[in-house]
Amino acid sequence: MAPVRIALLICDTPVPPVVRESGDYLQIYGDWLRNSLRTALGDTVVPESRFIMDGYDVVHKMEYPDLDQYEALVLTGSSASAYEPLEWITKLVNFMTDVVKSRPHLPIVALCLGHQIMARALGGSVAPNNGHWELGVYEMELNEVGREFFGVPVLKLQQVHRDHVPSLPPYPNIKLLGSTPLTPIHGFIVPREDASSTHIFTLQGHPEFTASIVQHIVHARGPNGTGVVDPATAEDALKRARLPHDGLGIIGTKALEVLGVL
Repeated sequence: MAPVRIALLICDTPVPPVVRESGDYLQIYGDWLRNSLRTALGDTVVPESRFIMDGYDVVHKMEYPDLDQYEALVLTGSSASAYEPLEWITKLVNFMTDVVKSRPHLPIVALCLGHQIMARALGGSVAPNNGHWELGVYEMELNEVGREFFGVPVLKLQQVHRDHVPSLPPYPNIKLLGSTPLTPIHGFIVPREDASSTHIFTLQGHPEFTASIVQHIVHARGPNGTGVVDPATAEDALKRARLPHDGLGIIGTKALEVLGVL
C-alpha cells in the first residue's frame, strides 16, 4: 500500500527555544504522528512507509497545496487569533470553506487555531475566552459521541490557548466531542455524507505538544517573557505541563485513523 500523502497547513513558527529543541511545526507534527504510529503498531514499523507529510506556509508565503496531490489535510495551531482581520487568516478560512464544499471526503485534522479556523469555515465564530488561559494538561470531559469516538470517558490534553469557539457551528451532522469547564466546544467531528468515516476531526488542545514544548511557550509568554501570562498562571502551567496526557496513545491513534494511515 502506498503511503498516505498529507498536506500540513503551517499557521505559525514556534518560539525560538522550541525550534532549537524540537524543530518547526513540520518536524513537531511529523514526530507526533510517527511516534503515535509506533505507539499503535510497535517499534518495528517504518512510519515513512505509512505516510508522507509536506508543509505549506500559509502565513508568510500564503502558499497552499494542490489537493489533487494529497489524500489528507492537517491544520496546525498558532499564537494568532482566528478572528483577527488578517489577510492570511481570511485566505485560510476561505480556502477551508471551499475545501469542505468541494472535497467532502477529504480527511481533515485541525488543532488549536486549526480547530477555530474550521469552526469559522463551517459557519461558526471564534472569540476571546474572557482573558482566561488553559495552559498545560487539562481534562476534557467527553460526551456520548466523544466516548464512542475515543473509547474513554475523559481525555487528558496539553493546552495553550485563551481564545475559543463559543458555540457549535451550524453545520449539518456536526457533533460535539466534549468540553472543559472553560471551553465548552473543545472539539468536534463531521462524518462523511455516507457516514463511512470521519471527514473533519478538531480539538482545541495540543496532542502534538510535549511537556517541554509547553514549558518553553509558558516561559516565553510569562513574566520573564512577553508578560501576557501572569505569574500565578505561569507557575500553575509549568506544573500542569508535566502531567500525563493522551496525545500519543489515544488522540494520536485516532488522528492516524481519520487521516487514513491506520
